[in-house]
Amino acid sequence: MKSMKKLVLASLALLVVMMVILPLVGCDTNAGGDKPSSTDTPTQQPSGEGGSGATQEPSGDGGNGATEGTKIKVPEMVSVTGGTIEGKLPDWWIEGTTPDSESSRKGVFIEGRTVTLSDFHMGKYEVTQEEYASVMAGQKVTVDGTTYQLESNPSYCTEDSEEYTLFAGDVQGKRPVDGVTWYDAVWYCNALSEKVGLEKAYTIEVEAVEQVYGKEGYFISRATVTLNKDANGYRLPTEAEWEYAARGGDPEAEDWNYTFSGANTLDAVGWYAYNNKTGETTGLVESDDKSGSGTHQVGKKAANRLGIYDMSGNVAEWCYDWYTDEYAYSIDMGEETDPQGPTSGSSRVYRGGLWKSRMAFLASVSYRDCGEPGYGNCGFRVVCPSSNTQEPSGDGTEEHKHRFADEWTYNGTHHWKEATCEHTAEKSEYAEHTFVNEVCSICNLRIPEGFVYIPEGSFSMGIRYADIKTVHEVKISKGFYMGKYEVTQKEYLEVMEKWGGTDEPSETYGKGDNYPAYYVSWYDALVYCNKRSLAEGLTPCYTIKNSTDPKDWGAVPTWSDSIWNEVICNWDANGYRLPTEAEWEYAARAGNGTTETLIWSGTDKEDELGNYAWYKINSENKTHEVGTKKPNAYGLYDVSGNVAEWCWDWYGKYVTKAVSDPTGASSGSSRVYRGGSWEDGSDNCAVSYHRYSGRPYLLNPNWDELGFRVVRASSK
Repeated sequence: MKSMKKLVLASLALLVVMMVILPLVGCDTNAGGDKPSSTDTPTQQPSGEGGSGATQEPSGDGGNGATEGTKIKVPEMVSVTGGTIEGKLPDWWIEGTTPDSESSRKGVFIEGRTVTLSDFHMGKYEVTQEEYASVMAGQKVTVDGTTYQLESNPSYCTEDSEEYTLFAGDVQGKRPVDGVTWYDAVWYCNALSEKVGLEKAYTIEVEAVEQVYGKEGYFISRATVTLNKDANGYRLPTEAEWEYAARGGDPEAEDWNYTFSGANTLDAVGWYAYNNKTGETTGLVESDDKSGSGTHQVGKKAANRLGIYDMSGNVAEWCYDWYTDEYAYSIDMGEETDPQGPTSGSSRVYRGGLWKSRMAFLASVSYRDCGEPGYGNCGFRVVCPSSNTQEPSGDGTEEHKHRFADEWTYNGTHHWKEATCEHTAEKSEYAEHTFVNEVCSICNLRIPEGFVYIPEGSFSMGIRYADIKTVHEVKISKGFYMGKYEVTQKEYLEVMEKWGGTDEPSETYGKGDNYPAYYVSWYDALVYCNKRSLAEGLTPCYTIKNSTDPKDWGAVPTWSDSIWNEVICNWDANGYRLPTEAEWEYAARAGNGTTETLIWSGTDKEDELGNYAWYKINSENKTHEVGTKKPNAYGLYDVSGNVAEWCWDWYGKYVTKAVSDPTGASSGSSRVYRGGSWEDGSDNCAVSYHRYSGRPYLLNPNWDELGFRVVRASSK
């Protein structure tokens, strides 16, 4: 990618004649002209002032550098555990056939290089405009005896911009700062460190400043910067630190090899040209005319595994390292510890792509780019040593800030962060989920394909129309995932390869890929769950004969089996399992917690039941394809009717007291199934009326109305 910068010619005569646009030195991989230029974004024009000067203190006035009463906003940090990375060629690189021009897409952890990184803290988000302004307000530099006020917000993407508009729902101050020179970024780091009582990471000798185009303040266009690597203050990440964190911090994990930070699809984790306006990607060519019109509020896409946001897209991020002309010279070979890049150069590294990028690979975790350090077209995030555990001390103007948990709390519709200080009970960042490709772009809740998230909660469980003593309060303490549909015949055969009994689905009772599986015993369902879990690399839930592998269990019993009846369930495993009866009824009610209102899953009106269920009145005496009726409020289909569904529990009497996460009786001879089927009347399809029980083995041909759906433990 080539960056462009307007340079004022020294000669007055030439200045009158023309302004020359020069490419930056060192970045010889043009990636589509995505850096702001005179036609993309206003170029910061030289003011004609400045020159050589002396080393400056960040505030320039002996104070905190902020206007009176300014509250310092300190970036939220995430701990990153270091490690040793053995470099290798990326999977897509084919030696001898991939062009040398693609070298900038290899990343820094390349073949022949071993890098060891110490632990560090990294900004959870890109530095925001409000954070930047709270530190840079009042910052001054003196050059050749003249004092200049640094610009507190050089961003092009501001609320009053006609071209780079504020998106609906975004908060202007929480958009990432952009238009920042590398020199201004390191100045910010020093100023922030000073304000919170930490040792500054840089010595900065300012040599020239220029006025920010269209604004009153100035930016640093030339300086000599020296890093104090032992300081405990804030600094820019090295390129190795940046890529390590972007990849998730674990070379052995699957997400280390993701194309983007946290996903293989950019839509889920990053803003770039083709989802910036529309929120979705419909193509990757410029003719789509979907170019974006500005940055977005930080943290609105999904985070990577470390909980760090926007490392792909939104704004490109400055790193500390110099970038040299020759790729081979910019990355040292051999073993290195905490590398800081070349000792000199003309351009500094930036990474991650930006909201204007028209080619997705520019936002990949391995793509390297660079820019002249005195040119303001980037944003940044900060790091500091892991030894820095000091609470920000401020400067006497910072008020108490409520503290909130790092982790999200959520239910089926909303997410928030709970207060962790005693000064408030409010919830932070309370908002509805925003799902992109089954991932909430804010709280990173990931819903497995074909499932819905069932939130934790409480409800009244019991048999309607029967003895009121059976009604009892039940708490579901953890959210879980439940299959949108009953397990289909196609899904069942893909795992099990054949039907367990002498009978199998037929045209008489409904046959086809998307019809629900039936003729399935409770024992069969256990085998299906564990075999599917193992096939998908998940931790199986069920243990029989001290093994989670059904190959070790032997043939599926056709009569009651005492060993199989002693099956153990690992409730914390992330594999597939049957729902407990309480989970089933709770999900069937979809948030309606009383026994007196919701009768069927989706409705309390019998004349509407046919919209939600296949049952005796409309089924034509057979099953039907799943998902062809309306879902309940949680998005679950066919919970009432079609086929009845196995649950985990032994059939037994209900308890009469309040309980949490019940799993049924400790023993018995029959297992519970619920929901009614195609051959049942409306009463038998009610979610709180009829409890069925069946022997766990297959009694052919009596199970033509019995199937199941699966659940999984939530990932958070």
